[in-house]
Amino acid sequence: MVSIAIPLGIGGTILAKPIMNLLYGAKYEGGVIALQILIWSVALICINSTYAWGLYATDRQNRFLKVVTLQATVNLILNFILISPFGLIGASVATLVAEIIGLPLYYAEFSKVTFVPFKCYILKPLFASIAMGVFVYCTSIVSLNIFALITGSVIVYFVVLYAIGGILKEDMELIKNMFPINKQEVIKKTC
Repeated sequence: MVSIAIPLGIGGTILAKPIMNLLYGAKYEGGVIALQILIWSVALICINSTYAWGLYATDRQNRFLKVVTLQATVNLILNFILISPFGLIGASVATLVAEIIGLPLYYAEFSKVTFVPFKCYILKPLFASIAMGVFVYCTSIVSLNIFALITGSVIVYFVVLYAIGGILKEDMELIKNMFPINKQEVIKKTC
């Protein structure tokens, strides 16, 4: 999930304006900052969900519920405080803060079940995401098509991640097995 969350956050932050223009037009440009904040909430939700569902799967719903309740309470309080002066941006910040609070709590609770090292999974995706972010930033200056930017950024991310050992041979085999190579394999899988 970290390998998805970090590039999503970095790419989404850089491409928020062209994405908003594509989906809603220039008249909604005021929502770009809110999207840039919310994209990091989505990235954190990706990571938090790993630990949260782990708690759920190990019959620790009460611990899951405590963290979710705290997150909802913080979000509600911050919405009351921030929406009036800051509007949509305030609501976005409230959501992000709630997810930030959830990450160490979910991690701590799930570590009581089994230890899942977080740090060793973050460095390679972070490095590849920074390389991707530099590519996206530099190419977005020349106003490439948004679809070309996204496609190029995905390619750069995975090439760099593979080059630095963030994708293992086992991962490549899993990916290869997901996509049939010839028609015979397609026929076998559908029958």
